[in-house]
Amino acid sequence: MKKFILTFLAVIFAAAAFSEAEPVMTYQGRLKESSLPVTGNRDFSFNFCSLETGGVCIPSPANPQSFAVANGLFKSTFTVPAVDLSAGSWYLQVSVGASQLSPREKLTFVPYSVYAASAGYAASAVQKTGDTMTGPLTLLSSITVVDAAGVGLSRVYFTSNVELSSAAAANFGGIYSSSHVFVNGNVYAAKLYGNGAGLTGITASAGAGGDGSALTNLTAANIAPGSLPDTVIVSSVAVDSVYTNAIRDIAVTDAKIFGMSSSKLVGALPGLDGSALTGLTKAQVGLGNVTNDVQLRAANLDVSGTLGTSDIKIPSQYAVKTYADTKIASAEKGAASGVAPLDGST
Repeated sequence: MKKFILTFLAVIFAAAAFSEAEPVMTYQGRLKESSLPVTGNRDFSFNFCSLETGGVCIPSPANPQSFAVANGLFKSTFTVPAVDLSAGSWYLQVSVGASQLSPREKLTFVPYSVYAASAGYAASAVQKTGDTMTGPLTLLSSITVVDAAGVGLSRVYFTSNVELSSAAAANFGGIYSSSHVFVNGNVYAAKLYGNGAGLTGITASAGAGGDGSALTNLTAANIAPGSLPDTVIVSSVAVDSVYTNAIRDIAVTDAKIFGMSSSKLVGALPGLDGSALTGLTKAQVGLGNVTNDVQLRAANLDVSGTLGTSDIKIPSQYAVKTYADTKIASAEKGAASGVAPLDGST
């Protein structure tokens, strides 16, 4: 009868240089036959079983192995079969020759191992490239990424009010901050959103550039006086109305007024005597509008034809002279044709 008395120590360790070789186990024990320590060679087999009795047993690839037993003591190192040691309890079945020793030994994790292919507490941990982690990751220190491609993330929260996101601008994509953003350098952007009402301390020397073609909702209140030169106003600004305070001194010249059409004028023009007016007809002069009697003297009138009673109102002090001058002019004209009357009749 064989009696198996042992001091059990099982250690799973890595092969040299930590390469991913098959894990091995070292097993030490003491073997007695007929209550006496065994000395000599014996054949051993080691199987991994899922239950303490019965169940499925998976043999070690090293089975069977023969080694010497000295005074009952032996030690064996064998390959662990492809089993998931983190899935429930496992038991070691030891056989000497054809005899299975009992009871089976329950495998327990030791506090330390140099290398383990799997661990019960790390079944869902990220172990190598290509593995996926589910859930949040909390770092108590810093993280360093050594990769030209950087970190592939669609959204990163730094604090509750600062984040990086690949979402659209309307969904606060890009760099979002409800606090301040300090940039020690230049900022390049295809568009800047907002009306700029809260911007302060921006000057051209501070790096503000561009033609402003992408600005929206810009009002006169946002433009400081004197910021736009004359060339910009003349070529780029559409003015619907001209205000008195909007015309610069000596900006309106005689040449500009002379070339202006009547359709651009609304209302009266004070201080003008009309001496430069041409093409003026009686239809354009209202009755009673010419009040200066000097302008109505015969010397200032060119009468060709018969005057009606409503054509011109002549002051009474000049009425006789004007009438006489008119008759004389008519007589002289008739004399030229040979029919001038000489009796002074009217």
